[in-house]
Amino acid sequence: GALLVGWLATKLHLPAVIGQILAGLLLGPSLFNLALPTDWLHLGGEIGVWLLMYEAGIAVDTKLLKANFKIANRVAWLGALVPFTVFMLIELALHQTLLVASFSGLVFAATSISITLAVLGTHHQLGSRIGSIILGAAIIDDLIAIIGLTGLTMLTSGNGFNWANFLPLIWFILGYISRRFTRIMPVSHGLITLATWTVIPLFFAGIGRQINLASLSSHLGPLVWWTLIAIITKMLGAILASKWSGVSLLEATAIGSGMIARGEMALVILTAGLASQLITASQFGFYTAVVTLTTVIAPFIMDPLFKRLK
Repeated sequence: GALLVGWLATKLHLPAVIGQILAGLLLGPSLFNLALPTDWLHLGGEIGVWLLMYEAGIAVDTKLLKANFKIANRVAWLGALVPFTVFMLIELALHQTLLVASFSGLVFAATSISITLAVLGTHHQLGSRIGSIILGAAIIDDLIAIIGLTGLTMLTSGNGFNWANFLPLIWFILGYISRRFTRIMPVSHGLITLATWTVIPLFFAGIGRQINLASLSSHLGPLVWWTLIAIITKMLGAILASKWSGVSLLEATAIGSGMIARGEMALVILTAGLASQLITASQFGFYTAVVTLTTVIAPFIMDPLFKRLK
């Protein structure tokens, strides 16, 4: 189901991940409410998370980062700091604890590498200066998010040090290291290809299955507002950083649009937050809906901007 609806999403020029989440949503309590083997799905989803992190590690191109590191670093940090601060303040104003408020900020500080890659590839911008800045900033954003997630899982694990909390970070490091060994790259790519057709769609479908539209219908107003804030804060931080680095307004806006999609990294963080009972199932569904909406909207904002750059 995840593969089929994911394929249909690509035909509508949307990321496959959106279709995979939608498949889980349709099969879950929002519509069909099918009795599925949750233990096996949970295990498959966990493996999917690790391999997503492995793929993110492989995506780190050291040469690309070095070439545009100064601008990408500014875009990443300011682009992460603005949404982190705004969402943390919103949560504190809603009387959440500092830990939950920080978690919320971390969710919206992340950027999706896979969705960024897909849209840049569509516009043949992967090898361009703008594409390098966006991709470099997205990689740094993910590093910030992974470090933040590791810190939060340490704080929320009541049983002290637990290696399981570090598995996403460990898999990311393994992916980064494996890129340096050309002999094992065919094996790595084969593993990612296999995961793309098996456990990774299970992870995203599992995310969708945990969303209940009936419970979200009463929060439609906040859902719209949070999505708008998520888009504006990410773009604003990236645009300010780009202009600070001497980039033109059009290029700065294009860079900002390339940072909007939260995608898989935010979903990994949310899954960890739910597992550690940092957030409730209701909060998980709400946050996931916001993340999904930013992911759906991002390509529609990016397309006209990148067409003007050609």
